[in-house]
Amino acid sequence: MEVDHSRRSLMAPKISLLPHLISSGIDRKNSSNRIVINVGGARYETYKTTLKNIPDTRLSWLTNTSGPNSDYDPVTGEYFFDRHPGVFNMILNYYRTGKLHSPTDVCGPLFEEELAFWGIDEKQIEPCCWSNYRAHRDAQVTLAEYDGERRKDKRGNVKQEYTYL
Repeated sequence: MEVDHSRRSLMAPKISLLPHLISSGIDRKNSSNRIVINVGGARYETYKTTLKNIPDTRLSWLTNTSGPNSDYDPVTGEYFFDRHPGVFNMILNYYRTGKLHSPTDVCGPLFEEELAFWGIDEKQIEPCCWSNYRAHRDAQVTLAEYDGERRKDKRGNVKQEYTYL
């Protein structure tokens, strides 16, 4: 793994997929290597070897054939997830390229929720998308500080709040 030193030291190591992609020798003619994932009605077809690129995530677990999977529909031959298809497109591209970008038409909290569902660490987001992604958290902190200040009187004491029943 190569480490991205351009961001804060709290950032996780960036995952370099190029050596794995070259050495994996994907057999594109082998249909048993293909997998169909339906996300919110949008069908995505990819290779199981692609999903193994990011280990210990929900998508990598789909490649394990050790037991039944409740997301698999044997009638359609697809795995179905009732999630945001636009965000999933970015997530699947992360498995393909090793670069995680956030969509510009999705707010930060939704993208954060989707990353958590798929088991992807937000620290893998590319630097070009990081500030837009973090803007929602920065706004939440600012609003919380403002709300806290609003509840104080001129002396800095917390105002008594009344609840009417």
